[in-house]
Order: sequence, then structure tokens, then C-alpha cells
Amino acid sequence: MSHRVTTKTEMKDLALVQEAAKAAGISCTASGDIVSFTGGALRGAVLDLKTGNITGDSDYGHTSEVLSALKQGYAEAGIRAHYLKHGGNVESRQMVGDKVVLICSIG
Repeated sequence: MSHRVTTKTEMKDLALVQEAAKAAGISCTASGDIVSFTGGALRGAVLDLKTGNITGDSDYGHTSEVLSALKQGYAEAGIRAHYLKHGGNVESRQMVGDKVVLICSIG
């Protein structure tokens, strides 16, 4: 039985969403404040950039667990953008167990 599922996120920046989607192998298109996921694990789901809500369908496997790669990519893209804005850079990315470690520098 199909169920509509909505997951609240903090994803409200289109450029960061697009970067994260690309890194996670998810294609998407944007129209105004709506991002439609057209390929990958979130195919058929929709993100409202005003609220950060992603709405999908359980029949397509749209669960909060599926969002993990996209949310992680969004956080990493946000960190990169922050450091670039302040004259810094992300020097390296490492996996430590199941955690991502970004080594950043400023100046």
C-alpha cells in the first residue's frame, strides 16, 4: 500500500541541493522553489525549497534513510561554500568509520 511520506530537512539553497544531488547520483530539475528529483534513489520525490520538506511515496522507497546521501552531500557543499566565501578551502575529505571528516584551511 502506497503512503505519502514527507521528511523535514534544512535544504533550502538550490545550488547546494544541485551539488549534493549530483554527488549522490541523483538527477533533478528546478522550477521556482520546487526541486523535482528525476533520477536515482529519489526519483519522483519533490523538495520545497521554502520549507525544506521533501515529499515522496513509500512505494518508490522514499524514506528518511534514502535521504542520507543527499543530506550529507548538502552539508558538505554548505561547508565548502562557507570556507570559499571566507577565503578558505577544503583541503581533504576522509572517511573515519561511518563519519566524514573535512580538513579545512582559511588564508
